[in-house]
Amino acid sequence: MDESLNTTLVEAVQRQASLEEENAALRQELARQKKVVEAQQATRPLEAELQDLTSELFTEANEMVAGARRQAEELRRRNLRLEEQLQEHQSLLLSHQSQLNELKSVMAQREEASAATPNTSLQGTPLLVQKASFDSPSVLSAARASAQPPTSYSDLLRVVVRYDIPAYSEFVTLLDIPHWARSRPSTPTPTHSPIVSSQAFFTSPNMSSSPVVAVSLRETRFFKRVVVEDVEPALRLDQAPGLSWLARRTVMTSIIEGSLVIEQLTDSSSTLASTLCTLCGSSEQTHAYRTSDVATAHPVCGYCVGRLRSVCDFIGFLRAVKGGGWRSEVEADRQRAWEECTRLRERMFWQKMGGGVVPILPLPASRVPSATSVNHETGEGDVASRIS
Repeated sequence: MDESLNTTLVEAVQRQASLEEENAALRQELARQKKVVEAQQATRPLEAELQDLTSELFTEANEMVAGARRQAEELRRRNLRLEEQLQEHQSLLLSHQSQLNELKSVMAQREEASAATPNTSLQGTPLLVQKASFDSPSVLSAARASAQPPTSYSDLLRVVVRYDIPAYSEFVTLLDIPHWARSRPSTPTPTHSPIVSSQAFFTSPNMSSSPVVAVSLRETRFFKRVVVEDVEPALRLDQAPGLSWLARRTVMTSIIEGSLVIEQLTDSSSTLASTLCTLCGSSEQTHAYRTSDVATAHPVCGYCVGRLRSVCDFIGFLRAVKGGGWRSEVEADRQRAWEECTRLRERMFWQKMGGGVVPILPLPASRVPSATSVNHETGEGDVASRIS
């Protein structure tokens, strides 16, 4: 009996010890879990702050990348505009070089004609001693070769033009486009706004706060005016027998963009020399033109070469004006540019007419008619008497 009681007591003591150990383990586990929960609660603000900092860093990085891209795009556009201006200036330089070569050729012809004409009273004055000299075929032929527009004789004539006509106002607007472009706002242009070749930035002077609008040379009012009044009448591409409708547009586009190339026919161009002139159908071809360096050459006669060159020089002048190649800060500069524009427009007219003027020297005093001497058949007075 005592033995069973002892055994029962020992088992109860062992069970109590086991329960105490399990209780201690559970308490330790509960304490550990409490610490984990407290640690998680303490790290939640840190995690939220870290997440905010990460988001701010990514946002700032994206803004920096976008700013760098905008700067790179603005630099690219600026380089494109500078390259365009450089090409226009080079084209203008080539045009001036061509004009200089033509002037040298004309001066050489005048010197030869002056040397061939006897009894010349004034050195350096082209050709004619008196009006009657036109009766000589050789003198008349030399006069045709040296005929120039009246405004070319700056030592004999003073150009007088009007400044109160709409055409001048439109020309001044074209002349001021580069200044408005330089004074435009520095706000970056949106990436969806394309930059078109050979364009200038344009805005109204009375709306300085309005956004700048890109305007090409073709879209200006003055260019549209001179195309109708001067360029198309000088070229008459609509009557060119050797050009299709699409080829006419290609020729006009190459002239406007400055890519038209005119070259003199050589011995290797015998095939072109045997064909008719593309623009007028003449059989006296002296040159050929290409709409680009790699395009097909088209033969033209001397008359059509003069028309093409006069139009190319005028369009090159307008491109230089739009690109800022002419000063226009004061009214005197604008008027000088307008006089040059008028001279080039007059040159297109005379090239279209296929002629020009040459100075007539006054007759000797004993043979000068009176100021009232008038040809009763024509109703005109003697030109030599008026010049004297």
